[in-house]
Amino acid sequence: MAYLALPVSAIAAQPDPALNKSVSELASLLTDGYATLDQAELFPVRSSNLVAVFFNLQGPAKGNGSWQFLAFFDVNSAVSPEFPASSNYRLLGYKLVGGIGIRLFSPASATFQNGKVTVGGASFKPNDPMCCPSHSIRSVFTISHGYVIEHRVGS
Repeated sequence: MAYLALPVSAIAAQPDPALNKSVSELASLLTDGYATLDQAELFPVRSSNLVAVFFNLQGPAKGNGSWQFLAFFDVNSAVSPEFPASSNYRLLGYKLVGGIGIRLFSPASATFQNGKVTVGGASFKPNDPMCCPSHSIRSVFTISHGYVIEHRVGS
């Protein structure tokens, strides 16, 4: 999948195994039975106890397309050493944010501060080939009461 090249400004880390597992479990619920999680395109950004993860499901309906999601997780902490949390991450909410033919965000451009994920990308103009959206976009995403809310920035 091609993304618009934008400057890297996110403080990102490779997902830990527990986060990988949480995203894989979510992806298995979101698939249409054909789309599969592209582990190479799992991109988390962190802010205190919150983690936002961009991830792609490739091949919906056995096709060449993809779906791009953004999910927010809270980092669980153990109440005490005797009672560790059953999962390291708790899903707060997710949203389908893009896909081939619609728009694609560049997760490498994401920043996460004060509960807001700001990310750039591109949307497709009518004559753009499916590989290459050409209209620059920027959005801010927040999580509130289980919903991922998007605010477009600029045009």
